[in-house]
Amino acid sequence: MKLRAADPSEYPLLHNLFARAFKADEPQLFDYLVAHDPACRPENIRVADLDGRPVAVTILLPRRLRSRQGWVDAGIITLVACEPELQRQGYGGATVRDALDCARRQGLAYTLLYGHPSYYPRFGFVPVLPGHSVTLPAAPGGERLVAATSADLTWMTDLYHAHVATTPCAVSRTPDPWLWALRNPRVGGLLTLPDRAGYAFIGRHQSLDVSEAAAADDAAAMRLLAGLRAEAAALGLPKVRLMGAPGMQMLRAAAAQEGAESTTGRAGAGMACVLDWAPLLPPGYGVSPEGLTLNGELVFAGGREEMTQVVLGYRPGPTGFPESFPHWSLAPFWHAD
Repeated sequence: MKLRAADPSEYPLLHNLFARAFKADEPQLFDYLVAHDPACRPENIRVADLDGRPVAVTILLPRRLRSRQGWVDAGIITLVACEPELQRQGYGGATVRDALDCARRQGLAYTLLYGHPSYYPRFGFVPVLPGHSVTLPAAPGGERLVAATSADLTWMTDLYHAHVATTPCAVSRTPDPWLWALRNPRVGGLLTLPDRAGYAFIGRHQSLDVSEAAAADDAAAMRLLAGLRAEAAALGLPKVRLMGAPGMQMLRAAAAQEGAESTTGRAGAGMACVLDWAPLLPPGYGVSPEGLTLNGELVFAGGREEMTQVVLGYRPGPTGFPESFPHWSLAPFWHAD
């Protein structure tokens, strides 16, 4: 086995590998990434070569991710796959380690992924992304929402950064259309208030699932909520479920409504692997084998898991590290729906 970067001539082979390894639309996601994402370069597609052909793959997507100290160069690990007949022989794991080495060479502070919590900790990944949602009953009569267009992308991006990408692990986003494209328009949608004062990314399932929403102010947030509840009623769905961090504008507004129900789950599949502690620490803090130090003195005792959760806000720590709510705000194309 040899670990190396992919060659663009191998992209059809990798498409077929994903088709054999997954049961969903991961092959189409791979095609979309290599066609649109400038970070999905051949050197960031790490493959295990066996007898001259790729048999396993892991993709690294460098991104600007939020930390407690601000935006840092970081990355997303995704589309980890191995030929089914070669699974459990170390090929897939070798590409994950190679992708993390690639991230280190690029100076990335940490990486995120969603994956099986019994598998990825061996590579240094730690659960840090809890789930939170607020559910409201559907209700007719709200303002009618309209489908977003390319003319809406700039103001939606501004609202995204002001009201959604505010927690550790959020992903920076631009108005480029490919970042806002819907992965499955059959069940998903990007809706806006007619006066461009708010937007919501929705999925139509047992409920109207809102994975991302933001509004210009509190009054617009209330109008957007009413529009979403009316949308659910028109579709015959019993409720609206908003997902995100508790402190986000739209979730605060929803939680204050009569009939709202909030749920919070522990971090599991959403994990982070810290590659460079320095950009994630306040001035004066450092890392020792025993834990976090301040001006050379140990102030928090713990191993890699505990320190990762502290620096990314999932658990409280010493002064400068209060508990927060890390949240990975994914671009619409990422949601499988």
